[in-house]
Amino acid sequence: MPRTGWLNTAGAGMTPRDQDPDVLTYCEFGSLTLRRHLKALRSEVAGVSVGADSEAVHRMRVASRRLRASLLLFPECLPGPAYDRWRSEIRAITKSLGEARDLDVQIEFIDRYLPDIGSGPGNTAGIVLLRKQISRRRKKAQASVRKALSTLRSDKTVEGIRQALRRYPVGREKKEGPRYSPVLYERAFDIVVKRLLRVLSYEAAVLCHDCISEHHALRIDVKRLRYTLEAFAPLYPDGLKDRIGALREIQDLLGEMHDCDVWIAMLPPFLDSTAAGPDHLVPSGEDLTGKILLDRQERREACYREFRDAWDREKRHDSWSVLISSLATGGAISELDPLPEGAQIGIVGDLKGNPAILRAILSDCRHEGIGALVISGDLIGRGQKSGELIRLCRDEKIPVAPGSGDRKVIRKAFPAIPGSRPGKKSKRRRDVPYIPDTDGISFLCGLPSGFAFSVGNKRIWIDPAVSLGREPQGQGAMTEALMTAFPADVIVIGGPEFSLSEGGRLVVSPGPARDTAGTARYTVIRPDSLEVIRKEVAPGSK
Repeated sequence: MPRTGWLNTAGAGMTPRDQDPDVLTYCEFGSLTLRRHLKALRSEVAGVSVGADSEAVHRMRVASRRLRASLLLFPECLPGPAYDRWRSEIRAITKSLGEARDLDVQIEFIDRYLPDIGSGPGNTAGIVLLRKQISRRRKKAQASVRKALSTLRSDKTVEGIRQALRRYPVGREKKEGPRYSPVLYERAFDIVVKRLLRVLSYEAAVLCHDCISEHHALRIDVKRLRYTLEAFAPLYPDGLKDRIGALREIQDLLGEMHDCDVWIAMLPPFLDSTAAGPDHLVPSGEDLTGKILLDRQERREACYREFRDAWDREKRHDSWSVLISSLATGGAISELDPLPEGAQIGIVGDLKGNPAILRAILSDCRHEGIGALVISGDLIGRGQKSGELIRLCRDEKIPVAPGSGDRKVIRKAFPAIPGSRPGKKSKRRRDVPYIPDTDGISFLCGLPSGFAFSVGNKRIWIDPAVSLGREPQGQGAMTEALMTAFPADVIVIGGPEFSLSEGGRLVVSPGPARDTAGTARYTVIRPDSLEVIRKEVAPGSK
């Protein structure tokens, strides 16, 4: 098949790319990140136990959130049985600290607000009563905090994580700065892209003034994305500072909107209860508690306007596609040589260890004059033929972007430590994938997450790790998010067969390479016209 000058990326990496002794590996990097957050968590335990310092509660809550987020980023680097327990206990402390912190913020707000209105006409009895009620709830929350801290100590959670991380050496960073494993760049790219797309899928909720629950969910997803960027920031020359700063601004505004929403929901029932109470807790004059409600409503309006401005600004500046381009370094996305105007691209989805299907597709491509073919999806399936398929891809020099199943095979073949978490074990023996030999694993380890290249003046981006999935915002919202995030005219993703052309751009998934009848299937893309052709060919027919 004519290669049209494409790079032989598929044959690269004849040694596992995370095994180079001169680079900081995935788990070594992860251990540095986890150690930093463990230290921050431990430093606040004494102050939080007493409960007198609200800022200590805030700092420990942030440290626990960051630690929990980092545990999700580096699960393969910790022993599996203990990992689940550690995550659960860190989640418990984060939850209890969150409840305490929210009440601290409410008390601090009343304490700042009361002097400003207390000297004027009106009755402050309702505000004083409200503060007492919140203070009582705060004392109860402190009991939950102490209980979570006690569990953390008795189970030796922090010490257990520290012990597990000692297997990874510290201090290997060179004076001129460490070299990082390509696996790190690939992992960073995959995780950030998924979390960014989830954030961008809330576009409809952003435009909705009263979508309170959606705004709260968006704040959580923005926070997770920011923590992820902060964790991987050392990999990139600029530290991703601009995007982290933009996310922090959006998160802070959404957080203040949420605080206002809590007040707006809480105050009317409180006012009704005090007005109708048997003891006439607000005996005379205007109850100034209502002024707090008005203040929070006005502040909510202002925060929403600022939030919309910040969101729209990032869209106008194409900030998220700039972020994607910044992340596509270190081998995460491989740049292929450009193809001429009018060239057709063949895209093959999940092959699942079937070399006969690939041979049929190769033969059909030659017959149809399709000069460029890319595999975007899982190579490995059940049985020995997965090894034959790998050799065929290497011999034909076909660029391969591995699917999620192939990533699991790599983790299974190279577990970070004994007892680590390579992925969920299949209960059915027939679902257990074939583990290739050393050459086959080396081939898989040498593959990038995806490819980018140009056909004439059209930009193509291939990343099978991305799929429309089952996001709560729906398939349409995710497709729009893809078009916002990816700096390309044609975006090839994973998942079931799908295509959508809109606004001069195309999102397409080739789907599996074999249907239930055994027919070979692949997708031909004509970038100049954004045409998608679904091809079917019986194995051995050409």
